[in-house]
Amino acid sequence: MNYKIFNLGKVQLYFSDKHNFNTDSILLAAFASPYHKNRHIKVCDLCTGCGLISVHLAATLPNATITAVDSDERATALLSTTISENYPRLTALTALTADIRDLTRCEAYDLVTANPPYFKAGSGAVRTGQSTVRHDFNCKLSDIALTANKLLKYGGALKLCLPASRLSEACVTLTEHKLEPKVIRFIDGRL
Repeated sequence: MNYKIFNLGKVQLYFSDKHNFNTDSILLAAFASPYHKNRHIKVCDLCTGCGLISVHLAATLPNATITAVDSDERATALLSTTISENYPRLTALTALTADIRDLTRCEAYDLVTANPPYFKAGSGAVRTGQSTVRHDFNCKLSDIALTANKLLKYGGALKLCLPASRLSEACVTLTEHKLEPKVIRFIDGRL
């Protein structure tokens, strides 16, 4: 597998052209981490891709146990490489290849993160090799909401990143799955 390396502080993140990250992943990781600095928490990162969010959380939350889930074996293989090449720094991080819809109810996680596909299937520009990553063919917002509801403890938090054009859809979908939107941070993508 061809891969590239990104230095993330003292950790090297392995990624590829298909399983990469963008500014949204970095912003979401930064948004999710400061609320839990001094507690032992359990985190589940859904649709993790190459794992930037999980790796950032593992590096900045020393008391966290993190499970990173993606249905693409190549994505979790890259994350597994990141974990093994950064031993022992990322020992609290586990990569899991699974369809998020198949995860069972456990109500064990304090925090669930997700950087879901930005566009609904059949909308937005489709770049070669990126259609399943940028469009919700396999991972819909409703799947993330349903899974987060199954995984989160009472009082737990779901942190996700979406374009503003999907804000009303996100609020309705989350509320339908008994997840109440409480904090919204807007980012100007032109900066």
